Amino acid sequence: RSTVTPGTLKNIVLPILQKLTGNKFGKKFGIASNPEFLRETTAISDFLNPQYTIIGGLDSKSSDTLSILYSELKGPKHILTTDESEMLKLSSNAFHALKVGFANEIDRYSEKLGVYSHKVMEIFTEDKKLNISKSYLKPGFAFGGSCLPKDLQSLTVQSKQLGIGLPILEGTLTSNNLHIEHAASKILSYKPKSIGILGLGFKPNSDDVRESPSVHLIRKLKPNCTNISFYDPDINIKTMLGSNLEYLNSQIPDISGMACNDIDDLIQKCSLIVITQLRGEFSKIYTKLPKEKIIVDLVKLKKD
Repeated sequence: RSTVTPGTLKNIVLPILQKLTGNKFGKKFGIASNPEFLRETTAISDFLNPQYTIIGGLDSKSSDTLSILYSELKGPKHILTTDESEMLKLSSNAFHALKVGFANEIDRYSEKLGVYSHKVMEIFTEDKKLNISKSYLKPGFAFGGSCLPKDLQSLTVQSKQLGIGLPILEGTLTSNNLHIEHAASKILSYKPKSIGILGLGFKPNSDDVRESPSVHLIRKLKPNCTNISFYDPDINIKTMLGSNLEYLNSQIPDISGMACNDIDDLIQKCSLIVITQLRGEFSKIYTKLPKEKIIVDLVKLKKD
């Protein structure tokens, strides 16, 4: 029931139980992660009215036993692995702490500028489409575009000028850059002779490449692999204009020679394909790619 790091039940608790009881798991006892989501002062109400019940049995019998135990309880029940169950609870608490820290950083920043932060956050939380929602909470590739990086930089630069430390917000860009570096390291670990990038814009259905994570990724890959191509149905270098084209040429001067006509063209030219955007048409790669070629899916387009 307690909040523990992933792997605790399987790697620590289970061996101890087997040693102390002299019995093997599955014969005399079962084991499951069943994290509680209870707050002090409202624990009974939280237990009786859960958002969901999480059951992470080490085997199906353990999960089934707990499912029967909670059969009269309200709300959905999710059967996960023990590691997933432990990770979910730890992630929930970390996110709650992050929310408090975020609100307090906005408060310190607002106070210095004479802005009433409580009114700002009151209206902020009314947005259930983007702010308080599932939006942006799906693991994938890094963020980019002409807004988020620029606005974060603007906020953190001004806060430093005002003498305010905002480590959570300052760390967001650092974390984003680390995510791109992590992707580059993963790709290069395969020692590919040629790399194909599926998706160049900062998001699907857009030809905006300004601060696109795919552009930054290509720049990180090029010192180790010069044979890189890309395909993006929304990008046409020949018709691109203005600051968009200027930015792309400044970041990747030889970009015009890297463009492919379609997915088949990219497959033919590259030994490793990187999926950077969550778009249905890119799922074709899983049926078209020969077995000897590699896919690095940064957005979990194909669920395990």
